[in-house]
This record gives sequence, C-alpha cells and structure tokens, in this order.
Amino acid sequence: MFATIRRHQSWLWGIIITVIIVSFVIFFSPNVNLGDSRSANFGSINGRSITREEYTKVYYEAMLRFLFSYGSWPGQDAASKQIGFDVDRESRNRLVLVRKMQDFDIHVSDEAAARWIASVPFFQDRRQRVFRPEIYDRFVKQMAQEKGLQERDLERFARNEVGIQQLIALFGLPGKLVTPREAETLYRREHEELATEVALFPATNFLASVTVGANELNPFYSNRFSVYRIPDRVQVSYVKFEATNFLAEAEQALAKETNFNQRVNQVYLERGTNFWTDKDGKVLSETAAKEKIGREALDGLALQTAHKKAAEFANEVLAITPQKRENLAQVAAKKTMVVKETEPFSQYEGPSDLNVLETFMRAAFALSSDEPLASPIAAEDGFYVMAFKQRIPSRIPPLESIRAKVTEDYRLFQATRLAEQTGRQFSLSLSNGLAQKKTFSAICAEAKVKTVTLPKFSRSTRSLPEVDDQIDLSLVKSLTDDLAPGNASQFVPNRSGGLVVYLASRTPVDKAKVQADLPAFLADLRRSQQFEAFSDWLGREIAQSGLSEPANTKAKAN
Repeated sequence: MFATIRRHQSWLWGIIITVIIVSFVIFFSPNVNLGDSRSANFGSINGRSITREEYTKVYYEAMLRFLFSYGSWPGQDAASKQIGFDVDRESRNRLVLVRKMQDFDIHVSDEAAARWIASVPFFQDRRQRVFRPEIYDRFVKQMAQEKGLQERDLERFARNEVGIQQLIALFGLPGKLVTPREAETLYRREHEELATEVALFPATNFLASVTVGANELNPFYSNRFSVYRIPDRVQVSYVKFEATNFLAEAEQALAKETNFNQRVNQVYLERGTNFWTDKDGKVLSETAAKEKIGREALDGLALQTAHKKAAEFANEVLAITPQKRENLAQVAAKKTMVVKETEPFSQYEGPSDLNVLETFMRAAFALSSDEPLASPIAAEDGFYVMAFKQRIPSRIPPLESIRAKVTEDYRLFQATRLAEQTGRQFSLSLSNGLAQKKTFSAICAEAKVKTVTLPKFSRSTRSLPEVDDQIDLSLVKSLTDDLAPGNASQFVPNRSGGLVVYLASRTPVDKAKVQADLPAFLADLRRSQQFEAFSDWLGREIAQSGLSEPANTKAKAN
C-alpha cells in the first residue's frame, strides 16, 4: 500500500477526517499494554465469540483513533482522563462496526485507504500540505519501536476509517435531508441577540436566618441516610515506579542518540514556529521551544522506562504460585523496594494522596482475595503494581461522628427553602408590576433584589466568562426560549437558590450575515445531523448485538 500512497502524494483532504496535531510524545511513549484483555475469553457479539486476533486488531485501532484525535496515546494524559476514554469499551464498539462492514460487504480499496493516509495532516508538510514519505516512514518506525504496532496495523486502521465513513454515509443519510430554508430558520434562531437581566436569590443570603432546633437534626439525618452512607472501599498495597526515578537513565539513552538534535529540529519545523508556547500561551523562541521538545522527549522516555521496569517487576510477582497478596512484598523486599498502602478509597474517588487515573480505581476494585494481583497500572507520572489488602463494606456513620457536616447541610437546606419562598413571592409581584408597566429595574429595586445584567448573547454562545461563576447560561437560554421581550420567566430553583430571567429585547441577525454564513452553516448542520443519525443507528446496533465483556480473569503483565 505504501507505493500507492507515494503515487497519490498530491491528494489532499479527500474525505472527512479529524484534524490531527500529534505531539512529540509519539517518539517516546510506553508500550501498548492490553492488560486483562489478554485473557483467553474476549466476550461475544450476537452470540459469536470475539477471537484474540479480532480483539487485538480493534484494540490497536482504538488507540490509533485516540492518538489521531487528541495527540497522545490513551491513558497517559489528561485528555483521556477528562473524557473518560475507555480503550476496551471503544475497542468493542469498533468491532461492532467492523463486523457491520463485513455484513454489508463493504470493501475499501488500497487507493481509498492510501488517499486517507495521504490526507492526514500529520503526514504532510505543514506549509505545502503535501504528503511527505519521510514523515510517514518515521511515524511507522517509531510506532513499531515504542508501541509494537506495525505498518499493517496503520493500513488496516485507515481502511476501516474509510469503511466507517461509508457506514456513516449509508445510515446517516436521513440527517442530510435538511433543506436550505430549514437551515436558515435555525440559523436565525440560533444567532439572534438577546438582552437579559437576571434576579438572583442565593441561598447563602438566608443562612443567617436559619436556626437549628434541638429536635430537628435527627429526622433530617434519618431521611438522608443515602447521602451520608460511606460507599464500599478498598485498600491496596503498591509499589510505584515513578518516571522521575528513571530520568538519569533516560538522559543516558538520549545522549547515545546521535541524531537526537536532528529529530528535535524536525519536530520543531514540522509543527511550525508558532506551535510551541509557554503556560501563558506566548510563542516560545526557537531555543526555548527546542528545549521544551527535548524535555518532553526525556519525560516520555523516562515514562517508557518506568513502564518496562514495572512490567518486569509485575511478571516476577505473578510468576510466584500460588498467587497471594504477600508475593508483592516478597519480591519488593528482594529488590529493596518500598511497599506502601493506600488509604481506603471508593470506586469513584481514588486515594486523596495519589495522582491516579480512573483505571487505577477500576483495577483495585477488580481485585479480591482469590485474585489479589494486578498488572502495571498507568498514572500520569509513572506506573503502579498493586496487591489487594482489604475490602471495607459500605456503612452509615452514626450522627455524632458527622454532626458538624449534618448541621451544615441542614442550615443550607433551610436557607435554600427560604430563598425559594422569597423568589416565588418576588416572581408573583414581578408579573403584577410588569402588567402595570413598571420597569424590571424599578420592581427589583423596590423589592431589594440583587440583579445582574448579562452581556448580549445568542443561542450559539457557549459561555459568558464575566458571569459564568454566578449564572448557568444554558439555564438562562432555556428560560428565554419562548419568552417575549418585556416579559420575565417564572422563578426557577437551582442548587444555589434560584433565579428569575427578564428578557429586555431580541435583535434579529443581519440579513447580509445570514447570506454570508448560511452555506457553511447548512453544510455543518447536514454533517452533524448525519452523524447524529448514524450514532442513533450504531447505538441500536450495539444494544441489539448482545455485546458482552469477558468474565473476570486473572491479570497478566505485558
């Protein structure tokens, strides 16, 4: 296929793809670790077992999709943590799509896959947007060295990406049937400017009015057992392989790289001089940018080394039979390594003293006395090898042990009720006042109600930084949807008390702007509607497929 790619170097932007900005971490990332997924049982789809080969292929493809979307491998950065990316779940969903391509006899030619690869910005000269074979070659080489993926994995990924686009075109077709008139109506609605004022009723303003009676706390506590229940918790022992402990080793390895500076120069030029910025967003000088690239390479290589050492350690622990939690301490003692214990933690709130990812909590809660050991678990600054210590069942703490917390909650609860009562009374007087042609400002001043004048916004506005810490813009939008200028919404309670929104005016979008923006808006709308229709179809297919996960099996280190 690579020869095909070379023949089509001039093909640019042939199909819809995600814009890719891949950081230098590609050159120094930890190896792929399938972890528990290397068990013999990989679940099933429509009653048909998922083979090891099938799962491994889609697992690699799910990782590549994340890399091409977010610029780093999943599980090693804030992006995967923030969006809750689960490579196992995404792999299984992708396998449903792959099998659907087989069902519908979708075959992607070498030329189509090559065109997709050639259109990926990461493989192109940034200035000329032309496919660069040397960039592609370097990516494939480093991907193989650092992740164990081969060029055939990238080619298969490209082929399946094109095939998925064909599925989107097929099952997203209903979403493309948006007429220009429908798009114009929606555009005008989304972009008209709204001028609003908001009357606020924060519960904190009423705290001073709340007193706690002697007999009021007990029933409040009793009715909220579910709130105060301490969830199931686990405690694990662990050995941590911190990336910083391997910086010296990484420095030595980089010192032996005779072409390291050349590679740094290449990365700097490929990204462009304005790509590298400091924490304040200011463009770094060439020297500072290259220093940053070098630091990222060093940190990445140190993390890779930490993973290698953790995997070697875990393999030694897992090799001891029978498998017991004490095996972790046994191997650690032999290597004079320190074993630590976490505080008890829940499945959704990890140990407060550790900077761990969601995968750490999931792995810890999968452990038991029968299966006490886990393969290396990635963190942002290293890897953990853990062993089960104990599980602490859920319980409800006695009132006396949390009296201060319950008292605080009771006072806020009562203050919120007072805020709601005041807000509803105001809403009634506001309606009467507006009917009598009084101004919103005058009515609020007379009632001594705090108001905030919002900057003008439209339904397409994503945020109002000036007031985001006080007011939920999405709530304000919903309250003004069917509101006529000069009218106010009903009082709406929220967590902090409640609010009333007054709509002063609606300003239609300029006709010239409509004409200028409508073609692009229509195209974007059709794409989004197409993908939404496809997503609905895919959700139904996944639900009907009987997609199952494997039974819990013993973890293995890679």
